[in-house]
Amino acid sequence: MKHIAPALIVSLLMTFQAAANPNEAPEFLHLVEAKIGDDYRVVEVTVGIEDLRRDGLEATYYAEFEAALALPVALFHEVGRGQGYILVDKVLDRGETFPAHGNAVAAYQEGRWLVEVNVLDLRLPGGRPFPDFRSSGVLVLEAGTDHVARFQAGREAALADAEALRMQDLRIRDAELRLEDKLRREREVLAAQREAEAKAAQELAEIEAGRRVAEARTALIAEQEANLKASDEVIFSLLASGTEHALQFTHEGQRVQGTLRMTESGSSHASGQFSVALGNGNSYQSYLAMTAADEPGQVMATYVPIFSNWTPTNGTCMVRGSFSKQLGIVTIEADPDDRRSRGCHMDRIVIDLNGEG
Repeated sequence: MKHIAPALIVSLLMTFQAAANPNEAPEFLHLVEAKIGDDYRVVEVTVGIEDLRRDGLEATYYAEFEAALALPVALFHEVGRGQGYILVDKVLDRGETFPAHGNAVAAYQEGRWLVEVNVLDLRLPGGRPFPDFRSSGVLVLEAGTDHVARFQAGREAALADAEALRMQDLRIRDAELRLEDKLRREREVLAAQREAEAKAAQELAEIEAGRRVAEARTALIAEQEANLKASDEVIFSLLASGTEHALQFTHEGQRVQGTLRMTESGSSHASGQFSVALGNGNSYQSYLAMTAADEPGQVMATYVPIFSNWTPTNGTCMVRGSFSKQLGIVTIEADPDDRRSRGCHMDRIVIDLNGEG
């Protein structure tokens, strides 16, 4: 059972989301139950000092209370023990009560009470529930009953029977050991034969598996190379002049949406103007040029670098971007480990090539 020293102050804060009345004291009985726990039930709460003050749309509340807590189960303590049993006596019956003292502080804000309950003085009763005394091979008996005498008499008879069974088990065990020794030797011979057969089969399986893996790897590499070689053609055909694509720009943690209007394109290059909405009627416009990179499926992007607060610079920067054929997007993102200058770093540009913006 839980024990809280009188000097220890504990608290629980609960926000009531339902509609509340600032002219009436908030309910806090269940907050006391929730804080104390262990299924203790608050039977009664007596409020002593109480102060409810209203100031316009806000209100404050303070109360000192005494709560009567009911035991969820009967409590016992050990009064003796013997071989194979523990004798316990009842301390308090289920439903008996004990006191707790504390206060409640609350504030009414924005249509709800914020309540903090502090339990300042709580002396939990001693003892434990009856099932807590149980352990393997030990019987728990309640004092004042004839269970102890009957248990001892039955135990003596059981011990005598157990000794007879033990001797019988020893004789049976001796015969079993001799048989097990014979079977063990036979199993060892059979296991050696099976191990040799399994080793040979495993070697053949490993050779076959290696062959299949090599064939699959060769086929996968060929497929990947074909997809990558075709990706450049896909990129710049989708970036055709005159098309418009949805664009997402992320800078300094701010993600904004926009469009990219292509003004020029070829088999290995494309360029255009992009515009993103910054809110409040503001926008940011710049240009973006892309050429095929030295690796298939990648592009080199040139753009105007941006300082803080969406302020463009006078220079240009070039970073690498990648194309996802499966998703149909181009992702342009500077490498954070390769920032040659502060002005040539931006977060991310994502271009959707799946359709017109």
